[in-house]
Amino acid sequence: MQEPKSQTNTQYKYFSYELLSRLKINQLKCRVLSIDDKKNLVFFSTQKGLSIYQLKNGMLMQLSQINSQKDVSAITTFMTRSLFLTGQYSSSIIVWSYNLMFKGKYLMKLKKHTNNISCLIIYPNPENLIISGSHDETIKFWYLTPSSSFNCYQTIKEQECSVLALSLNQKGDTLISCDDFNLILIMNGSYTSKWQVKQKIQLKGERLTFLSNHSFAIQHRNSEFIFFYGQDYTSGQYVRINKLQIKGWRQYDRGQFFQYFIPSKQILLIKNGYTLNLIRFTLISSSYCECYLEQSIAFQQNSEVGGVYGTMSKDGQFLITYDDESCEIQIRKYVEKI
Repeated sequence: MQEPKSQTNTQYKYFSYELLSRLKINQLKCRVLSIDDKKNLVFFSTQKGLSIYQLKNGMLMQLSQINSQKDVSAITTFMTRSLFLTGQYSSSIIVWSYNLMFKGKYLMKLKKHTNNISCLIIYPNPENLIISGSHDETIKFWYLTPSSSFNCYQTIKEQECSVLALSLNQKGDTLISCDDFNLILIMNGSYTSKWQVKQKIQLKGERLTFLSNHSFAIQHRNSEFIFFYGQDYTSGQYVRINKLQIKGWRQYDRGQFFQYFIPSKQILLIKNGYTLNLIRFTLISSSYCECYLEQSIAFQQNSEVGGVYGTMSKDGQFLITYDDESCEIQIRKYVEKI
């Protein structure tokens, strides 16, 4: 196996995420946010249901409210299909069509999990595989059949507690997961074959994401550091290659906020406590990476009942957050500095 080429020749400019707009949603607690790949639609769930907004010129305009969906725990969108998914606290996964969502109707409901759906990802190319993680301690794989329904064809039961996060590398042959206890799973497979656990790392993790085909970042709740792992090209095992001190250590940490990595900008977004950390990451080799904290955004939290929730567009142009302290959805835009 060949080592990846150095990426040190790329010159990056300084950046920050600047506030564009705010939307006050008093008496509605937002819990899950997602933005579609075209940056046209923003989804967020509240105790009153699932809201769909149009994003235009940095402003939000409400398009629809699905009041029947009051227990949404995860949202993700397809890139090439006019579909999106919601995971439910009631353990089901719902497949929605953009054409039917304004009528509050869905295409199908997937029922194999027995507890809260915590995370959902869609295999990128082709988009015929859904991977779900749940508080029932399982990871399930759903294949799109010729009749356009999703069937569960595999379940991995090797997590020791609730599955908190999933990430798939760009090549689509390696999947990583972390749980609420002390175990990271590294799995190999594809959309045409079953997935197998190749490595287990004993490390408490809450948020993780791939940074390249052979490296990933992971953090645990209220950590002082984020850790970076790369694949050793002799043993094939993943080992720690770096760590970075981040802000938000010992802050109260609540709210669904996955890690996001934007390859085109080499930006890693992580939440720690009620602080967002924006990190410039460059992979030099399989055993070395450079990482710098370029911006932090702190949300004022005066009590232990508040949380920060959010999402980022896949090109890194927009950062969208909600926090319990301000009760605002805030939209920030990527700005390069001279």
